[in-house]
Amino acid sequence: MGADRPMTDWEARVAKAKRDGGWYGPDEEPSPYPPRIKRRRFLVSFALTLVVSVVAHALLHLVTGRTGPTISADVLLDGVFQGLLLAFFVGWGSTRPPRRKPGHRR
Repeated sequence: MGADRPMTDWEARVAKAKRDGGWYGPDEEPSPYPPRIKRRRFLVSFALTLVVSVVAHALLHLVTGRTGPTISADVLLDGVFQGLLLAFFVGWGSTRPPRRKPGHRR
């Protein structure tokens, strides 16, 4: 980039993303979210996914007719452990920039 031309919109967005910590790699779109928003998006989507996973696990426990109470510490803890990995990846995915359509060029 020389001094003879102004920065393009893309170069300005990349420079801003690098300053804000939202740049992931040279071939990836910079994240439109600042770190504070990314943290909030991660925590909200992580928590919602974990709650839905625990409720679904308890409902499956009830529907399948397993022995024991449906709402017990053991069943809920089992649902939390089973939903942690899924909740982490859903939370992480919510912080990533939107994907471009295949064949779409800037």
